[in-house]
Amino acid sequence: MNIITVTLNPAYDIHCTVTDFVPFAENYAEAVSRSCGGKGINISKMLNELSVSNEACIVLGRENAAYFEEYLKNYRCKKFYTNGAIRENITVHSPGKKETRISADSFSVSPKLFSEVSDYILSRSGSGAIVAFSGRLPRGVEKNAVLKFFERLQNSGTLLSLDSNSFSAEELIRLKPWFIKPNEQELASLRRISSPEDELRCAEMLHRSGIANVMLSLGERGCVFSGGGKLLRIEVSQVSVKSTIGAGDSAVAGFIGAYSRGAKLSECARFAAACGTAACTESGTDIPNRETVYKIYGETTLRECEVDEK
Repeated sequence: MNIITVTLNPAYDIHCTVTDFVPFAENYAEAVSRSCGGKGINISKMLNELSVSNEACIVLGRENAAYFEEYLKNYRCKKFYTNGAIRENITVHSPGKKETRISADSFSVSPKLFSEVSDYILSRSGSGAIVAFSGRLPRGVEKNAVLKFFERLQNSGTLLSLDSNSFSAEELIRLKPWFIKPNEQELASLRRISSPEDELRCAEMLHRSGIANVMLSLGERGCVFSGGGKLLRIEVSQVSVKSTIGAGDSAVAGFIGAYSRGAKLSECARFAAACGTAACTESGTDIPNRETVYKIYGETTLRECEVDEK
């Protein structure tokens, strides 16, 4: 099975740990790490840790690509280049508090370059292939061109995993991707959520609209999954959280990786939840080792649910 991850908008992720972060004041960081990131690359990192073959397709900015190029030396990777610099994102983690994130603007990707990228991906995909398209669109990329690209992918028999806040709920429903994984913030644009039952109804609504596999990521409360004729609540073990950056990307990788090995959809969702939870035990966008993933997987439970439509 050919798996391709797509990162049009990579980033250097700078992660700072501050014991007691105080807004509007000078804060001292006890630890600072810098890593190569972007949602698609993060998925490839996790797939590689799980020994799942994949190809990373990425656009890099020429001004500061050297560190990224060195990082990608051991990846199966197709690199494209544009003028400008790869953005830097800053995350401040303070134990017991919500993380503060500052995301910079991206370089620009021309319509011509996007056409080259999409043609390459189409040449590598087809029936049974999975394309994980993740992250927000960079400047210069026209949404209509991306939507047409998705249509061509799906018409070729490719399974599309889509995790991008560049697309509205209406566009998601119209696109009908194979897999989506909205988080709590993204859920707010889909439906008003005021109870656990609303979470179940939202997952079912998206699945019945034609999206084959819907996984709602709910932080420490686990996940809700709708797919394969089942509606599940997935409960994960409590862990000491070092960072939530990239946790959702690890969950996407877990679902795709398990699916590529023939697991049942319910077990794909369970494994995805374990990967996402394990990622929270690492700093920045560092990837957990497989031993941690499988330990948490063994502690992750599934509960079948029913819900009344409202």
